[in-house]
Amino acid sequence: ARLARVGEGLEPADAGSIAWTLSVPAGQEIQPSESRLDLRANGDNPCLRIDENEHAVAIILRHTWCDVELNEAPGQNLLNRYQDIGLTALGEVRGESTVLLWEKRPQRLIVARAPGSLQPIYFSLTRRTLWLSDDIRTLIRAGGIPATPNIQTLSGYLAAIWPRPESTFFDSVRRVPPTQALIWSRGEVDLSTYWNPVPDRDTIEWIGPEALNQFGTVFETAVDECLGNNQAGIFLSGGLDSVSVAAMAQDLTQRQSSPAPLALSLVFPDPDCNEESAQRAIANQLDLDQVILGFEETLAGKSPMSATLELTAKRPFPV
Repeated sequence: ARLARVGEGLEPADAGSIAWTLSVPAGQEIQPSESRLDLRANGDNPCLRIDENEHAVAIILRHTWCDVELNEAPGQNLLNRYQDIGLTALGEVRGESTVLLWEKRPQRLIVARAPGSLQPIYFSLTRRTLWLSDDIRTLIRAGGIPATPNIQTLSGYLAAIWPRPESTFFDSVRRVPPTQALIWSRGEVDLSTYWNPVPDRDTIEWIGPEALNQFGTVFETAVDECLGNNQAGIFLSGGLDSVSVAAMAQDLTQRQSSPAPLALSLVFPDPDCNEESAQRAIANQLDLDQVILGFEETLAGKSPMSATLELTAKRPFPV
């Protein structure tokens, strides 16, 4: 994750200050300037600039592959759609994408992830600064935000009750729920739903034959977007889901002359859930290199409880 800061405000000081951290895409930074935003790659020269002449800008950050569009398709298309139909336009963004939309008049920043995206967005509003990140630890370190545990959320977690969709395990950190957009304006933060898969709860439009016929194409696109330029890894069990993904990924990498995915498999000692023979056979059939570990190997001599507690201590949420 990379620290990104917007200075003392893109408008006069009475509008408040905003700043954020972003790790989507990895290695990208947005640096402060008195009248513009600079998007930098690994601290190098700006690769994208929003200056004081920009009245409205849409930026789409694609997953982690440094695919950034500013006022170009699809960024420009999104901006045009937003100006036509408002927040509903965010529901048309696809893939593992994070959207940042800036309006100069009124001064407003909108941040959301695409419907179905797994990339989280966390935020914390301090007295003068709004911080955002897809990683809680980065957010806390960058913003000097207190890492005070949220007792209500922790208690609810133990009781299998989640108090509020935007809650996290830290008092000062909230999340942007799926299909909702964070809207910052003049120092105030609001969350607004931009997309609902079932707008009318009394009517559900089930998938029909025409949509089912599109599954192969949609599935291929979904897997392809996750491959990137480097070797991908696949958690390979013996079940239909991971096998289907592995087969599609192998087919795509062969067509693209890119490195075949690496199969990563965990073997459990209980015969009722041991899939080792199937895991090995599948990797062999698909001609995939495989790293396979037994459950006991992963514990490194510790008890399951000790290993879990040790891992939890390093994470921003319980295992």
